[in-house]
Amino acid sequence: MRTKWAARGSRTLLALPSERTYEGWKLYSSLEPCHMCLAAAFQARVGTASFASRNAYGGAVGKLVPSRDHVARPLRVEGPLDCAAGLLPELLLIRHFLWRSPDGDVVRFYREEQPGLVAAAEELPPPDGNGTLPGAYATAAAAVR
Repeated sequence: MRTKWAARGSRTLLALPSERTYEGWKLYSSLEPCHMCLAAAFQARVGTASFASRNAYGGAVGKLVPSRDHVARPLRVEGPLDCAAGLLPELLLIRHFLWRSPDGDVVRFYREEQPGLVAAAEELPPPDGNGTLPGAYATAAAAVR
């Protein structure tokens, strides 16, 4: 499937063979799954979706209207982590959009709804800079305090 709309998670889940279900499987994601990824997890009948960090702009946890199938075969959702590791992916997302589209919808949303996260993300180097994972984690740890 080639589309700009499908996130990698949803494309991967939709590629699973439909002859079986995946209730014993666990989907891991750094960010809260988007609507398409969460719906694909329901459709593939994955047992658990676990994510480290909220995605206040595009996350779908608690936002999908459950169907009878969702109620009959619930998807267990775990996350976010309550530590720096649970904030870092969202900071990286914001930093990416500060670099790529500073006047776009994502940055505008975060500036209005969570300006403290934007301030922390602005401390990270741009994606084409010389940042390190330990340095980014230290920024996230400072923002958690």
